[in-house]
Amino acid sequence: MHAQRLKLRPLWRQARPFVVIALAIVVVVLGTIGFHRPHIRNPGETVFDSFYRALTLFGLGGVVSGKVPTELQIARILGPIITGYAAIQGLLALSREQAQLVWFRLFLRRHVIVAGLGSIGFRLARSLNDAGFHVIAIEKDPANPAIAGCRERGIGVVTADATDPAVLRNTRCDRADLLVVTTGDDGVNMDVATAATRVTAGRRTGVLTALIHINDAALWRTLTAEELGVARSAPIRLEFFNVFAAAAYMLVERFPPFQRTEPVGGRHTCVVVGFDGVAESLVLGTARLWHSVDRHPDAGLRIALRSPTASSDRDRLLMRHPELGSICTIDAREVGSDAEFARGDLGLAGEDALPVSSAYVCMADEADGLAVAMALRRRQETRHAPIVVTVADGGAGVASAVRDGSGILEDIDAFGVLSGALKPDLLLRGTNELLARAKHDEYLSHELAKGVPPGPPSVVPWDELSEDLKEANRRFADGIGAKLQAAGCALVPAPLTGSDGAGFADADIEQLARMEHDRWMRDKIRDGWRYGPKRDDAARIHPLLVPWEELPESERDKDRNPMRELPQMLARVGLEVQRAPVQAPAAPASGDGSGSIRG
Repeated sequence: MHAQRLKLRPLWRQARPFVVIALAIVVVVLGTIGFHRPHIRNPGETVFDSFYRALTLFGLGGVVSGKVPTELQIARILGPIITGYAAIQGLLALSREQAQLVWFRLFLRRHVIVAGLGSIGFRLARSLNDAGFHVIAIEKDPANPAIAGCRERGIGVVTADATDPAVLRNTRCDRADLLVVTTGDDGVNMDVATAATRVTAGRRTGVLTALIHINDAALWRTLTAEELGVARSAPIRLEFFNVFAAAAYMLVERFPPFQRTEPVGGRHTCVVVGFDGVAESLVLGTARLWHSVDRHPDAGLRIALRSPTASSDRDRLLMRHPELGSICTIDAREVGSDAEFARGDLGLAGEDALPVSSAYVCMADEADGLAVAMALRRRQETRHAPIVVTVADGGAGVASAVRDGSGILEDIDAFGVLSGALKPDLLLRGTNELLARAKHDEYLSHELAKGVPPGPPSVVPWDELSEDLKEANRRFADGIGAKLQAAGCALVPAPLTGSDGAGFADADIEQLARMEHDRWMRDKIRDGWRYGPKRDDAARIHPLLVPWEELPESERDKDRNPMRELPQMLARVGLEVQRAPVQAPAAPASGDGSGSIRG
């Protein structure tokens, strides 16, 4: 039903002026016929006089004596309706944003705000709207063509600066469920996040999830670790995402760089042409995958970079990720023209060369990328290897040519970076959500190991949990920063080679478990729960709202177990725990939102 409405909206907007004009003509024709009836028209009136009287119907001029003909009855009702509709449309056209802002302030709640309508923001706004979310967009540039595209789909747009807290207040950021920040500038994105934190400071219920796009992959990893490692009391959950990292994960899954047999044998070459967009994340994803699979002792991987800046790209990669050299060989060669790709020496042949198992073309100009992919398909070294050209949209342009083409194009695949990565269900599974799932997996495995029968409310898979229990797990993830500070630890990005990080001593585990229970109690009390000897969810009564010392030992273990497994949970999302050189234990800040699965 929602999808049908989305299809009908643009059609109605195009047809609306013609429908109004047609109805106005109907009013004039029916009014003229009605006024010209013998018992209605005045003596001596001509058809032109009746036509003139019909025009007054648009201004409530249809008063007559005696029996009113049916056609005149229809016309004198329809005329004022058309006049009123046109007047309202005119007022809205003159003050669209003022009317929108009044509507927003009075009625908006549980909506999604997209700040920035660049290529990423516009695509996300459309995807979220198609998924059934109520979307409001903020765009600073009034000339951005994406504004018209949003309005055609029924998405409200405010032309303003999203870094201004007043703008976020006007769009009711304090009552929104989700804020997506994609202005195209990492610094501006962080400014919007700061403004949103101020605006939501007085929020009484629920948590605003803010998805902040970070272009720089290294900065993204650092911010993700820092955000999780800091104790927060504001009712906002910051999630940082990098579209190229998400796309690279999907690209490697869909088009593997080497054959995934267990164990992996042989020697492989993965060719990466160009170093635009997803290329760096693709190299890291390929290396991480190679390190994680079971391999024969003689198995080897070479990643061959081929672009005009290949050597400097390799040096930058190894500087940022020195562990790459211990995982695979990074081979770089400068290649700068289509002719070189077609007929030049790419360093992929020879007695010592490893067979090419895959080739990815990552160039900013998609047409040039397709030309290089076609040249690689004709070469002997890459003739039998899967070749993938990365594009922005997997359903248009070059991707359509590849999908619908014949001959050599049939042996080339296209992968849409933005269309593949910018899907609401993928983005909403951010780091916090992954940790919440890991926390529930840990709880579920312990309960089942104790012989607890599976079933609601909590001993069920994640997808079967109630939203309240899912949120309890998310609050556990929110409170990780406070717990790490109390243990004198910090979070850092894990190396490509992986790490379980530092564990906790028994004394630390006991302290952290006590913190977790205290936090759970505060959350329950804040949500209106109170103590009672028997649990009653409808009345919000819980028997475990007691001090730590009064808890049964089995309930204390429910808080201790996730603390023991916290380093492993973090390792699953690419982070590790490190002991800080000097770190005083921090008292738990109230309301940082961690929670226990007790429910």
